Amino acid sequence: MSNQNCTLLCFFLADRRFAIPLTNVESVIRAVAVSSVPDANELIHGVFDFHGEIMPVLNLRKRFGLSSKPIGLNDRFIIVSSDIGMFAMVVDEVEEIRKPPEEDISRVDVSLSSPDRSNDLKKLQFLRNEDGVIAIYDVKNLLNSEIELQLKQIFETQNKASI
Repeated sequence: MSNQNCTLLCFFLADRRFAIPLTNVESVIRAVAVSSVPDANELIHGVFDFHGEIMPVLNLRKRFGLSSKPIGLNDRFIIVSSDIGMFAMVVDEVEEIRKPPEEDISRVDVSLSSPDRSNDLKKLQFLRNEDGVIAIYDVKNLLNSEIELQLKQIFETQNKASI
């Protein structure tokens, strides 16, 4: 992810601060009830109807190894576009949009331990500010092979149903 003039959407999840590039964000909406998906793993909360389209909901808490909680009325869905399609992420609160100076962003090589037990060396970015550190995730880093497979299956099922 290039950070030249990168604008970020910052959000809270389990009292931790995260950010994603605003270029990947389609919209932010109040959380709604989701329908479970048969045979989906715990990384997918379920799906909901978003303007006539089936929208999968990613469980970021599970993805980051945080304690699970049911989707609440005060939670938000961040609708994100990715290479494989659009999906929603459940977050506790959307904080703000920031356009940090390049010198406030650090890049660190870390081994990400993911629920599919793969350890990928990835270059993560962190924004340093007066409130602490915000982990910046490229949408590609949020997905692992297991999540991508689940999302693709949901998208394929939707496409077959609409034919």
